[in-house]
Amino acid sequence: MSIDSTIRKAGRLARAGNTEAAATLLRQVLAQKPGNRRAQQGLAELARMAPAATAPRGPGPRDLQGIEMMLQRGLVPAAVAEAQRLSLLFPNAPQVFTLLGSALTRAGRHAEAVTAFAHLTHLAPASAPARFNHANALANAGRFEEAAKVAGEVLKLDARAVAAVQLQGFAQAQLGRFDKAETAFRKAIRLAPKSPPGHIGLGNVLAATGRPEAALEAYRAAHALQPDNPDTINDIAATLILLGRIDAAVELLEEALEAAGKHRALRANLAKALVGLDRPEEAFDHIAAALNLGPPTPDLLELKAQCEAALGETEAAARTRAEAAALTA
Repeated sequence: MSIDSTIRKAGRLARAGNTEAAATLLRQVLAQKPGNRRAQQGLAELARMAPAATAPRGPGPRDLQGIEMMLQRGLVPAAVAEAQRLSLLFPNAPQVFTLLGSALTRAGRHAEAVTAFAHLTHLAPASAPARFNHANALANAGRFEEAAKVAGEVLKLDARAVAAVQLQGFAQAQLGRFDKAETAFRKAIRLAPKSPPGHIGLGNVLAATGRPEAALEAYRAAHALQPDNPDTINDIAATLILLGRIDAAVELLEEALEAAGKHRALRANLAKALVGLDRPEEAFDHIAAALNLGPPTPDLLELKAQCEAALGETEAAARTRAEAAALTA
């Protein structure tokens, strides 16, 4: 039977009062063609007539495990497509929308992830994890005001949800409300003193508000908990450079790069430190390596120009500065 014939048959069954059979046929159509508008509209109309008939209990374990396996293997577009298909078949299944939101997040489709997780909170209003996923998606989408608000809703459901407190701190910092961000991160540290993100967030706020010594202490607390994290090492080094302790920063960065040679920010900060020590040739090598690891940035290009100028390559420095200016225009 063709798709058009199946949809017409579903319509006849619905008019005859057999809404359950009609819904089954429409779901079969959507399993073959997830974007079929007529089938979607038909299911929506049946839902208004008889919600129970159009809302199957949920997908089987294999369906859910299939999406999880796709995500584990990095098959993100396929995971998104399958989760979207299941969301049409099982619109009242929270586990489907959890996976859909996660897959969309992995795909960088943050606005759609917000929609998926918002529907999840509608399906599971008393679930703190569901609401946290919604808050996190809002933050990923750059909607920090809403993210902070929804994170607050999480805490009403679970007052010890540390990740929600940390998310509040992050959102408030992005909004420039550093006093509220600091309060949130200090609360997160009290709740979970062995959780590095709280210390890192506090360090970022302290650095942004002109308290580098205190920031250094916070970053070192995070580093003690997670000594192999190159991002934290980079934060410590950047703060040491700011404080004028350049030799210490160089030593730390060179040691870190032995284990994380492809970490771009480590390379960039080491180059910056070496420029400060008037070692332009060494700095130039690290700038070149950093540029090979990703697209050029104004800061990297300015460092490159400084090195070129220090090495007497004035024309090259002028070209590099022009390239940096073009990026900021």
